Amino acid sequence: PSGVGKTALVWEMAHQHKKFKIKGRILETTASLLIKELMTENAGWEYNLPLLCKELAATEDYLFVRNLAELSPNTCCLLSVGVKSA
Repeated sequence: PSGVGKTALVWEMAHQHKKFKIKGRILETTASLLIKELMTENAGWEYNLPLLCKELAATEDYLFVRNLAELSPNTCCLLSVGVKSA
């Protein structure tokens, strides 16, 4: 839901990452840019998104996707399943 402080939480995490010894990078993108970058000649972004999630799960990095509502509800579920929890 909008207005509950998701973005503020991510910004605070980025601000205090050294204090709390958070390893990895905090990456930020928008849903529309994510879709654009995941498109290839051979496969659509829906195919490549789980691959990205697997790659992220193998690192200590975090990906913050702004405007997640631009993605379909099924994709949002896929994102929450594919990314590790802290």
